[in-house]
Amino acid sequence: MDTEKDWFLPHLRVGVEWWYFTGLLNNRFGFEVSIFMSEPRMLPMSTYFPFVRSFLAHFAIFDREKDMFYFEEKTRIADISRLSQGKSLLNLDVSGINVLSNGANYIIGANTEKFTLSLLLQAKKPVIPHGDGGIISMLNGDSYYYSVTNMEASGFLRNGNEFLKLSGSAWHDHQFGNFTVKGVAWDWFSLRFSNNIEIMAFLLKDKKGNVEKYGTLVKTDGSAIPINNFKITTLETKNNYPVKWQFEFEEGNFIVQSVSDKQVIRSKLPFVPQYAEMLSDVSGTLFGENVSGYAYVEIVK
Repeated sequence: MDTEKDWFLPHLRVGVEWWYFTGLLNNRFGFEVSIFMSEPRMLPMSTYFPFVRSFLAHFAIFDREKDMFYFEEKTRIADISRLSQGKSLLNLDVSGINVLSNGANYIIGANTEKFTLSLLLQAKKPVIPHGDGGIISMLNGDSYYYSVTNMEASGFLRNGNEFLKLSGSAWHDHQFGNFTVKGVAWDWFSLRFSNNIEIMAFLLKDKKGNVEKYGTLVKTDGSAIPINNFKITTLETKNNYPVKWQFEFEEGNFIVQSVSDKQVIRSKLPFVPQYAEMLSDVSGTLFGENVSGYAYVEIVK
């Protein structure tokens, strides 16, 4: 496959794929829009997913002012003919949770009974391949992994009968490959600093004690360097999930603090693991200077 050109499009010869967006809007609303696609015929039997190519979509929003967390889950059988038609345009819709992209800009949204979110995301930095040329180990197989770490967000939010104009920033991850997540836990950090630097850190663990670690620092000019020497220490736990961490590596030292312990995704589907997806505050030092910003932290047990 030509990942330089088609990294953002669906890949029909892999077992697992996801498009994942998080961000902060109006310095108030944290959000997640994620679409997962599975093809179990490409995977071992020990997978979470049902035995047909299908979509699973998650929409979550957290209101910092009201300390309110809302989550919605949707599913749909994948339409193979429609997926195969897109040569240069990504167009996914899972019962009202949707993503449209030409690879540079994105329109994403979610329409539920309580909320409607519609966002235009414009990339401010180039796509970043992680690991070894865009490939990482998920312990149960390998994954292509690409990110757009800095996107300008604009749009609107409907909350009941109230409409709000939105602006802010977002981060996009896209992973695809023949791997399973069964038996694998991970801590994933996306740190987004006010000085226009971003850091991705991914720590994966399985029950056998195997560990994989990946980190990438994206500079202000969009170039990236690996930072696999990082150390993450849990400082506080609530409701069985970490909520405060110290993040250290040679060039930086930060405190990452979740803004609420309510941000847990509890699927109604037995094959989907529970996970925390937490809007968090970040402060510390980077390259000898004081920095601050926000993060999204994902904890899968």
